[in-house]
Amino acid sequence: MNVIWIVADTFRRDHIGAYGNARIMTPSLDALAAKSVRFDSHYAAGFPTMPTRADHLTGRWTMSFMGWEPLPPA
Repeated sequence: MNVIWIVADTFRRDHIGAYGNARIMTPSLDALAAKSVRFDSHYAAGFPTMPTRADHLTGRWTMSFMGWEPLPPA
């Protein structure tokens, strides 16, 4: 199985055609979604985006031990 995880803090679900918006055109995302499995629910562990990306990559809540910094090599 291949997984493509798109993380973008400038998209909202209601602004993507694949999730029902008929006015805003997102043809590439819509084409990808048409042949993919989509998640209908997602709950972010934190806010803002930068620390939350570390949560996604590590599977841990990282805000307690790191902030706005790159992921440690380990």
